Amino acid sequence: MWYNKINNKLHIKPQEAIIVKQLYNLYTYHNLSLSKITKIFNEQQIPTNKNNKWTITTLSRMIKNPKYKGYYCAKKTEVIDYINKKVKYNKQDKWLTYKDKNIPPIIDEKTWDLANKKLHKNPKTKKKSQYFFSNKIYCLNDYHPFHRRKQCTNDITWLCSNYLNNTKKSCITPNIREKELYSILNSLLKLINYNNKDLITFVHS
Repeated sequence: MWYNKINNKLHIKPQEAIIVKQLYNLYTYHNLSLSKITKIFNEQQIPTNKNNKWTITTLSRMIKNPKYKGYYCAKKTEVIDYINKKVKYNKQDKWLTYKDKNIPPIIDEKTWDLANKKLHKNPKTKKKSQYFFSNKIYCLNDYHPFHRRKQCTNDITWLCSNYLNNTKKSCITPNIREKELYSILNSLLKLINYNNKDLITFVHS
């Protein structure tokens, strides 16, 4: 969508509308997974707004976006560092949304609601942790989770998932070796006198 300063209204971009409708249709009515749709979009070389590869995170955010059903949405992000311009993404229950006649809907409310109901029923971010640091390390630059990569037997690193999917253009955070992470964690545990019960809770959370 693009904003018209003359009439203070948003206008639909035809190409964007086609992609949005295809996403909701495939996800809601054809019951395809986000990973499958991501693969389809990338294989068809459908461009994103920033000409990056499609990711599950990108599609998930599109499905959650109330703008596509004609709703205004605020408080999606919150500034946590004004000097370095760092922001964090708020959870959906903290968003401020209401129907706005100046925002033309691309998707009807029924389709939007069905898609979001499915998304909340099968959230990818809530899957069980596979490794010790899974779902516990997030990028300082874009707040994407870090993923584990095994280069060889003695060289395991963790990298920003946004960096992995979209290369350096999207994230400048360097990789972190797993040995260094354990060393940092051990130092912190000694400083705060972490007890065994709390440690077990942390590992399985």
